[in-house]
Amino acid sequence: MWFCKTYLLFDFPCCLAIFCFVMSSWLDLLRIAEKSCLIQDGKRKVHYKFPNDDEMVEEYDLKTNLLLRRKWRRKSTIGRYGDWENEVGEPEVTGKPDAEFKESSSNPIFIRKDILSAFQWRVRNLPYQQSVYSVTVDSNNKSITIRTTNKKYFKTFTIPDMERMKLPLEQKRLQFTHSNNTLIITVRTNFFYCLLFNEKLMVLLRDGRTLIGYLRSIDQFANLVLHRTIERIHVGQDYGDIPRGIFVVRGENVVLLGEIDNEKEQVLPLKQVSIDEILEAQRIEQDTRQEQDKIRNKALKERGLNLQADTTQEDF
Repeated sequence: MWFCKTYLLFDFPCCLAIFCFVMSSWLDLLRIAEKSCLIQDGKRKVHYKFPNDDEMVEEYDLKTNLLLRRKWRRKSTIGRYGDWENEVGEPEVTGKPDAEFKESSSNPIFIRKDILSAFQWRVRNLPYQQSVYSVTVDSNNKSITIRTTNKKYFKTFTIPDMERMKLPLEQKRLQFTHSNNTLIITVRTNFFYCLLFNEKLMVLLRDGRTLIGYLRSIDQFANLVLHRTIERIHVGQDYGDIPRGIFVVRGENVVLLGEIDNEKEQVLPLKQVSIDEILEAQRIEQDTRQEQDKIRNKALKERGLNLQADTTQEDF
């Protein structure tokens, strides 16, 4: 009845299997990390401590749920923690504001600020026109390089998120623009797909059907491709699964989408029955509901009330 992740990988190329394994390893690492959360000043701050004693802190905006800051602190070879290293968001102000020596405010400032659909970087204080800039991807080193034809600015950087998930970095996903003395670099990636790839999902459709399968593809319109899909029918404490194989779902038909916790699923007080039994139970339940609706509508009509039919998910 239940399928494990490793079993599914054998139906796909080896490179995809390795990708799934590495990505699952990172997600599993996040799950087993010690976590604590604090809500303060309109932000949700989450602290992670990993088994190797590395620490990560993320800050999210409570209204938009956007990631505002991510920083890391790691132990050195002698066992001492180093300084916090900023990965995403505005760098925290350190040092005294009235210090005698300060960094020039006209120097280029490199900041990463992600949006929901892409990774994004901003380089402030670059006054040159857009034709001066060249932004290229080095696929071998998985890095991005910024150059200027006047040789006034040069920088190479990587995307730690994509390195951790072993995602490919492609030139076609990169865009850049220049406005108000700021160079804006965007790398679009379907990160939602990456988080849920190879995970067991439940999809509730507009017609009331419940599908359970493994995500294989998703686009910006939430169109889904599920693999090893089953249609699950519940009647009371009984349920039955109808195999559907590879199932394509249009995004406009999705009401609810969520990841299934395999451990909790195994301890639910439900009984699995055969397909014929569950279909017969479903038919009886629908007939009973229709009879009850007729009695109710007749009673209301005798009292001068005309109840309009309300099409809900349970009617399907």
